[in-house]
Amino acid sequence: MLLAALFLTVPLAAADWLSGTARTVITPEKMVWMAGYASRTEPARGVLQDIHARALALQDGEGQKYVLLSVDVLGFPADFSRAVTGRIQEELDIPRANIILAATHTHEGPVVGNNLRVAYRMGDEDMEAVREYTGILEDKLVKTAVESFAEMVPSRLSFGRSEAFFAINRRVIKEDGIANGANRSGPVDHRVPFLAVDNENGVLRAIVFGYACHNTTGRGQLYYNGDYAGFAETALEEEFPGITAMFIAGTAADINPYPRGSHELARRHGEELAGAVRKAITGPLKPIGPGLEAGYRDLTLRLEEPPPEAEFREKLDDENVFVRRHARMMLDRIESEGSLSRDFTYPVQAWNFGNGDLTLVALGGEVVLDYTLLLEKAFPGSDLWVAAYCNDVSAYIPSQRILSEGGYEASGAMLYYGWPATFEPSVEKMIMESVSGLINAEK
Repeated sequence: MLLAALFLTVPLAAADWLSGTARTVITPEKMVWMAGYASRTEPARGVLQDIHARALALQDGEGQKYVLLSVDVLGFPADFSRAVTGRIQEELDIPRANIILAATHTHEGPVVGNNLRVAYRMGDEDMEAVREYTGILEDKLVKTAVESFAEMVPSRLSFGRSEAFFAINRRVIKEDGIANGANRSGPVDHRVPFLAVDNENGVLRAIVFGYACHNTTGRGQLYYNGDYAGFAETALEEEFPGITAMFIAGTAADINPYPRGSHELARRHGEELAGAVRKAITGPLKPIGPGLEAGYRDLTLRLEEPPPEAEFREKLDDENVFVRRHARMMLDRIESEGSLSRDFTYPVQAWNFGNGDLTLVALGGEVVLDYTLLLEKAFPGSDLWVAAYCNDVSAYIPSQRILSEGGYEASGAMLYYGWPATFEPSVEKMIMESVSGLINAEK
């Protein structure tokens, strides 16, 4: 009874949209290496929970098509993202700006492509299994996106927010630097933004929801699952049969779940998140008017000057295996390309719904929370939803504050992602100007 009446608290407006959904299991059939933790020494052992790709298709009154894909993986390397979105563009005849490819950032999914290759102790056979899976995943994502347009129905969109409280800032400032822990006084965002899609009779069809918190509750176990986000998606889909529940991660690079360390905690956090959505979705929501303006840019960020070649050669004998592996990668790159490039291609994207009713910003990489706070300060009074881990997840994206403080999010992670140096201090200014330009262009 609850499902059939979910939106009776909201006046029914005209059905300004067409929508469709699709869902595909992407759990590897073979046990391939898992993404996210350098401490793993073997591939996955089994499946705790199937992982999925979920798609929401939208079409506005002018016939423009848009698709949002939420995928239970750590992230996408740039070449993989280009391949997937390029094929979707061709299949659906839509521009690049109309496609958002979002990773849930679960740390208990498979490795995709060459992402974080420095971190993984894979042999040739393991890497071949990852290459094979990556090709299968590419086909599945394209197929899921196309299938989401197969059965479109008149729909309405509504926006709301709720709260969940298991996120905590993880950057603990100590005399000797930044440690990974629980900083109860650090910035955190407990809000849960969500987009509800219901048919013209007010029956819920899909929920897209977010949260700014790392999907790391399991802490590197060896059984595929979507971590707290996957459990939240499953809980909502089980409670409301027939809907598609899609998680998109917020700017969570410096935010962890608390407590963490087990699958039971992941399930508990997922149930809390699903409960937050469930509680808010039955109340008054903000209707989203017709029309969607989409913008996309590939921004060129700059890295600091890389160390000299001799320094990398010295590190080939370092006691740390990851430092050695990174040095070998840098030297191979110098040999093949002649030098180490300082350019970093960075995707920024924005969808403006209903002429300002809601602006969804989709940022690439592992973005720190500061960017949500900075953008909300730059656009006061706007319903702004800032997502990360979208389109290309090839590095941590620090703010100017975090660059000055240092630590893993500022520089340490660049080693595992295979970059020769940290970002220049201009990174925050360039991203803010680019995103602001997209938002202002769509108004």
